[in-house]
This record gives sequence, structure tokens and C-alpha cells, in this order.
Amino acid sequence: MDTIKIEKNWEYSNLLEIKVSAKSEYISIYQLYYVQTEDLKNIGNS
Repeated sequence: MDTIKIEKNWEYSNLLEIKVSAKSEYISIYQLYYVQTEDLKNIGNS
């Protein structure tokens, strides 16, 4: 079964670490992203 997960690992002040992971029968990968809280709030306004 193919799966994509988005998780918040930690938050400090106005900075978030977000982990995006994907898993299939053949491969499992992840990528970490660092995002400011204000940028995340404004993501739908662009």
C-alpha cells in the first residue's frame, strides 16, 4: 500500500520542522522542511 504522511516534528518560537514521508512496496523516503509559522498561515493567500 502506498502512503504519504505529513508530520510536525517540533516547533520553537515561530519555526516548525515538518517531515514528509512516502512509502511504497519498494521504497521508503522522507524529507524535512523548516517553515516559519507566518509563512504557513499565509500559504492560501498567494
